[in-house]
Amino acid sequence: MTHKQYENEKRLNIYNATKEQLKFMVKDRDEMIKRLRMQLDEKQAALDEAIEMLKNYT
Repeated sequence: MTHKQYENEKRLNIYNATKEQLKFMVKDRDEMIKRLRMQLDEKQAALDEAIEMLKNYT
């Protein structure tokens, strides 16, 4: 994507990105997946703990 396309508010996607922009997009996607997996693991641990507490309560 050129600066002119950016100024015209064209969205960056895989079809108009340069090779360097694609590398950045992949890196950003991988980091987002990593963060989401960490959040999911934390929430799963909290859910497991809550389930265990409910089992012990009854």
